[in-house]
Amino acid sequence: MLIRDIKREELSRVWELIKDNSFELNFEDLEEHFEKSVEMVAFEDINIGFALIRFLYTEDGKRVYEISVFINPKFRLNGYGTLLVNYLENTINKKAASIIRIDNMLKYHDASEFLGKIGYAMWFSSSLMIYEGGVLEHTQMDLVPYDDKYFKSYVQLLDEAFYQISIENNLSTKPTPMTEKFRNELIRTSHEFSLLISNEELIGVVQVTDDHVTRAMVGKSARGKGYGGSLIKFATNKILNNGLVPKLFIMDTNIHARKLYESIGYNLVSTVHVYRKTD
Repeated sequence: MLIRDIKREELSRVWELIKDNSFELNFEDLEEHFEKSVEMVAFEDINIGFALIRFLYTEDGKRVYEISVFINPKFRLNGYGTLLVNYLENTINKKAASIIRIDNMLKYHDASEFLGKIGYAMWFSSSLMIYEGGVLEHTQMDLVPYDDKYFKSYVQLLDEAFYQISIENNLSTKPTPMTEKFRNELIRTSHEFSLLISNEELIGVVQVTDDHVTRAMVGKSARGKGYGGSLIKFATNKILNNGLVPKLFIMDTNIHARKLYESIGYNLVSTVHVYRKTD
């Protein structure tokens, strides 16, 4: 069966296909996925389904790509998903991929059996949480924007907060590399960060990207003092003040953080199982 590239003018047809199972996307998100994809393909009859592939990042020298695939429920269990995945795997292999991942949002469809049959193994699980309440009261803190002078302290804090979780979920076996590329990316996105400083020491960070609390962390020496909750409340209010609905993703093994978010008013709305195939 012919598999072809999707053209930009066809995105409205793609949206009609998925809008009732849109995986928390909107049409603007779909356009962004199209722009950032390595390739976005469909069958000659686009109503059967489509798929896309994106380059995500390089981790421990391994190139990680993500495949997203959607088959119209009317056409499932007929091998169409396998055809699209195989086609895009071939595209990725030409680019020397080390890891290919597929996210399965259980809220819409449990594809575990399908993914197992085509050689993908469970990697980790994370959940989307949403806050739908009003503005929160929180302890006033003197937060400052990100500055490059805190680069080394930021990397150390990042490893304190997430290195163990990364190991537990097979995400990384090495501490965060202090590369110039990573450093420059922090500078580029510095407007997203708010830093908590005490006695000229970096003790907490919260990052807000559009409507997402992307990252929140507190150093070991400052934990148990309410800083974590205050940073989350600060970020939540910042998103609310921009007229958006606050969201965050959490690793399902991070039970302590989930309890904190729930105490603030965040509710779990969907869970994603991430599968991968390695070289």
